Amino acid sequence: MIESKDLIQNAADKLKAGSKNNWFDQYIDQNKERFVTDLDSISRYLTHEKMKIGDLGAAPFVIDLALKTMGHHVTCFDVAPERFNHLEKVGLNLEKVDLDKWAEVKNGDYELVLFTEVFEHLRGDLLTVCHNIYDMLKPGGILYLTTPNIRSVMGIYKLIFKKVSYSLSNDLYHEWNKLETLGHMGHVREYTLHEVTTLFTTVGFEAIQIKTKPVQIGPGLFNRIFYYMEYLLNPLTLGSSSSLVLRKPL
Repeated sequence: MIESKDLIQNAADKLKAGSKNNWFDQYIDQNKERFVTDLDSISRYLTHEKMKIGDLGAAPFVIDLALKTMGHHVTCFDVAPERFNHLEKVGLNLEKVDLDKWAEVKNGDYELVLFTEVFEHLRGDLLTVCHNIYDMLKPGGILYLTTPNIRSVMGIYKLIFKKVSYSLSNDLYHEWNKLETLGHMGHVREYTLHEVTTLFTTVGFEAIQIKTKPVQIGPGLFNRIFYYMEYLLNPLTLGSSSSLVLRKPL
């Protein structure tokens, strides 16, 4: 069996080949370790071969291609898939969906839905998004969600000393300007682990695994210090990344 690290590296190499999108290439390079960690976590819920999987806000598609290589049927939903025309040769199934204007979902046969580093970008009706994800899944289906945790060592530091309500983000201008420069929205708001868990369980999901993870946001001594602080305090759910596994009841 191919290890997650090799699957992610192979997927990254294929996706970057022919790319002329600087954000796409840089994001892949900066997040390879996270992709490996996520794929390891997701693999625990791959109950059989050829599962039907949907990825919401899928760019840059690294985990999707890794899952496709493993034999699963993956549909990638993105707000502007036309940005990535070079991906036709890798055979990914891309569909255009604006989650901020998401129409009603009519098919409920997905066994696994991925929602990684997207929730914090939404500026539309969050309840509609949550209900639509619920409707996408078949009974017993799994939602794997990751999003920044504002109630973290870095988030608390930035709130008190930097006067901003982000743990893993930049200023408001920079985030909103991504609509113009990248074609998708930056961070609208970051949430606490408790807020995200409460929202999805109120909609009807069952919480299977709820935790946070420390994040090193860049090089340098300062960032390493905060990473180790988050590592030590992570039992108090003070890591900068929230990770949730939720299930639609049978």
